[in-house]
Amino acid sequence: MKIETTPREDHQTTMTVEVDPEQLESARRRAARKIAEHAKIPGFRPGKAPYDVVRRMYGDSAITEGGAG
Repeated sequence: MKIETTPREDHQTTMTVEVDPEQLESARRRAARKIAEHAKIPGFRPGKAPYDVVRRMYGDSAITEGGAG
């Protein structure tokens, strides 16, 4: 992960964060697992749905938002 900070004149800082693809994919899979634990997905026990099924049912944006918490 690469983090770059740039001070601004209004006493704030702009941060640019670059995440490795492997770290991003790992975080997405953890978020999908978390969604699967709480969601009712037909044909699967809670928490047992595969990543592709969760992604197809809830979409990439739900997985991305699920990783924030």
